[in-house]
Amino acid sequence: MKKQTGKKTLYVHIGMAKTGTTALQSFLWDNRVLLREKGYCYPDMRCAYPNTSLVNERRNGHFLINDVRVDGSLEHREADEAMYCTGIEEVVRLFKTCDNIVLSDESIWASTYKQRENLWEELREDGKKYGFEVKIIVYLRRQDQYMISLYRQKIARRKNNGSQKTWEDFISNISGVRQLNYFKKLECMRKVLGKEALIVCRYERGGFFEGSLYADFLHRIGLELTDEYEITEQRTNKSLLGNTVEMKRILNELPDFNSDDDFVMREILYAGGEISKRQVGAELFSKQEAESFLKKYEKSNESVARTYFGDGRPLFDNTVEDLPKYDRNNPYMVEDVLRFAAIGLKYLRMEQAELKKQIWQLEKQVAEHRKEAGSVRKELYATRDKLHHPIRALASRLSR
Repeated sequence: MKKQTGKKTLYVHIGMAKTGTTALQSFLWDNRVLLREKGYCYPDMRCAYPNTSLVNERRNGHFLINDVRVDGSLEHREADEAMYCTGIEEVVRLFKTCDNIVLSDESIWASTYKQRENLWEELREDGKKYGFEVKIIVYLRRQDQYMISLYRQKIARRKNNGSQKTWEDFISNISGVRQLNYFKKLECMRKVLGKEALIVCRYERGGFFEGSLYADFLHRIGLELTDEYEITEQRTNKSLLGNTVEMKRILNELPDFNSDDDFVMREILYAGGEISKRQVGAELFSKQEAESFLKKYEKSNESVARTYFGDGRPLFDNTVEDLPKYDRNNPYMVEDVLRFAAIGLKYLRMEQAELKKQIWQLEKQVAEHRKEAGSVRKELYATRDKLHHPIRALASRLSR
C-alpha cells in the first residue's frame, strides 16, 4: 500500500448523467484493489443504504442523496439523515488507512437542485470537522446532446416519469432539475466550497486526456492509466435509435406491462436500432432548432470556459450536424415494425429452444436417477434374500 501522507481528500464524482458514468463506475469498481494499492479507495458503501432499491454497489456515492423511500414517499428526514451519517462515518473510518476516497453517483448533480440543496454545506462542515478536503468532479455535456440522450433513456425505461411523452412535449417543458445553465450551477457550488474544490471537465468524444475517459478521470485525481488497470467490456447504457424511440414510446402506453415484458421489448428494439438509425438519418432536433437551443446557453457556457478552463477554447464545439428533423411518419416505420416482429419471433424461438434443451436435460437426469434407483432396488432385494436365507434355515432346525 502507498505510504500515507496525512493529507485526506474526498473526491465526489457527481455526473452529470449521460456522461459515461456507468462505464466509469464499472472501471473504478473493477480496479478497486489496484487503486487501493496506489492510495485511493473506491469503497463499497452499501452499509449506508442497504434497503435502497435499484442502486448497485458501483454507485457508492448514493448515500449523499436524500433517497430513502417509504411507500413511494421521499419525505423521511430522519431516515435520510441516518443514511448520510452512516456514510460519512464509514468515510472517516476508511481515511484511517487511506489518503484518498472516491465516491460516485450521477444523481447528485440533479438532486442538489432542490432535494439536496444543502449538500455542499454539509460536506464542507464535515470536511472541517474530520479533517479532509472535498473535491467535486463533474463532466459537462453539450446541452442539446444531453437532452436528446436523456429523452431516449426516459423512453427506454418505462417506469420513469414521462416515458409516454413525445419529444415536443418533453423539450418544451424542461424541469429545473436539469440545470442546463452550467455556470449558475457551478457558481452555487463555488460559493460554498471554493473554486479550487471544483474539477470541471468537458464531456466530448475525442477530447479526453490521452483519448480515454478512464485516463481522463484518473488524470483528474492524480493518477495515470497504465497497463496495470483492467478494462473489461464496457458497461454502457444502450440507446434507442431511429424509429425505435417512437416505437418504444407507443409501447409504453400499453397497460399491464410488467418489468419483464418491458425488458424483452427493449432488447428487441435495441437489436434493430442501428439499422433504423442508418435508414432514417434524422435527429430529434433539426439543425436550426439545435442551434437556437444552444443560443440560450451561449453566455453561460462562455463564462464556464473562461472561469474553469482558461484555454482560449469554447466550452463545447457547437457544430451541429445538418440532419433533417425526425418525422414519425417517415417511410421506414413500416420496415422497422416488420423488423421488430421478426426479431421478436427469433427471440421467442431462441428462448423456446433453450427451454426445450433444459427440459431434455431434466428428462435425461430423471431417467438416470430412475436407472440408479432400479439398481439400488435390486441390491436391496438381493441383500434381503441373503438375510432371509439363514433365518429360514435356523427356524427350520428349531422347529424340528
